[in-house]
Amino acid sequence: YSTERGTTLPKPYFALKKLVYKKVLQIALKRSLKIIVPTYDVYNDITKYYPNVSKDKFVVAYEGVDPIFTEQGADAAQVLQKYAIQSQQYLLYVSSMYEHKNVDRLVEAFEILQKNYNYKGKLVLVGKRDKFLERLNSILIEKNLKRSVLVPGMTTYVTDEEIITLRKNAQLYVFPSLKEGFSLTPLEAQAIGLPCVISDISCHREVFENSVVYFDPHSASDMADKINNVLSNAELMNQLRDRGYAQVKKYDWLNTAKITLQAFNEVLAKRIVQ
Repeated sequence: YSTERGTTLPKPYFALKKLVYKKVLQIALKRSLKIIVPTYDVYNDITKYYPNVSKDKFVVAYEGVDPIFTEQGADAAQVLQKYAIQSQQYLLYVSSMYEHKNVDRLVEAFEILQKNYNYKGKLVLVGKRDKFLERLNSILIEKNLKRSVLVPGMTTYVTDEEIITLRKNAQLYVFPSLKEGFSLTPLEAQAIGLPCVISDISCHREVFENSVVYFDPHSASDMADKINNVLSNAELMNQLRDRGYAQVKKYDWLNTAKITLQAFNEVLAKRIVQ
């Protein structure tokens, strides 16, 4: 899901990179004995664009949540003060600011929340400082949103411990991505009881099932509407919290490792027989 707008490379290099990547991937798929993918959605994508690849090669190994993201975290008062979050009323997003992450539209949805639903909280966007975050920061300046949309990555590195604390004190986790292979950060949010409102894409439907509220990622108004619906419904918030805890239990890195090891052993066994 990469375009010229979403790269730091000059346009000619970007076009060449895509051509080379496509060719290398084609060769790798043909020569591989096993292809390990994180979801059936990724499997469907690959077999759609490379229909000649044997389906018997594929192994689906779902990902899991690192136990570190369920730990205590940093001191809440210090973290909230450090990042100028005066109250615990805020929406949280944690990831990169790449084009396909759709953060621009999340900002649009936040403006609608402020204007149409009188939302008084903040939007906290956590990601590393790069070209994409700097571009987003410029948009926030132009829109005069710097006081209500916070981007701590512009000035400092946000640690894992601080992210845990930000999750534990947020109202909602919002993830508007247009395309994912698995989506770990909403799962990490669910692991500590943070309700999630995320984009309605096939990968998310597969991984999160009915444990989240979905919105149309191409519609800022629908995004704002779904966020407001959850914020204004305490019963739904509790349901999402409980469903999230249950959903996380379905994913474990140990199981990922077992499936991966089994795939390697099957390949090794075939080579020994040959």
